[in-house]
Amino acid sequence: MRVAEIRAKRFSMRTIYYTKLSKENLEKELNAEYRELHQLLREADIVTVHVSMANETKHMNNEEKLGNMYEP
Repeated sequence: MRVAEIRAKRFSMRTIYYTKLSKENLEKELNAEYRELHQLLREADIVTVHVSMANETKHMNNEEKLGNMYEP
């Protein structure tokens, strides 16, 4: 979330995020809003992915999911 913090403060960007569990402390600190992954991909103009490579994250993003991303 450090990247989001810098962008939010410097560029007055709204920050939305996805993780397995929402993190209320980050929401208050960064004025961030939790979204389910499919919602985040539909709403976000910029997406950064920060996950460790593991079996459960290996296919987290694929062509179908990224095809649902917001288009201005």
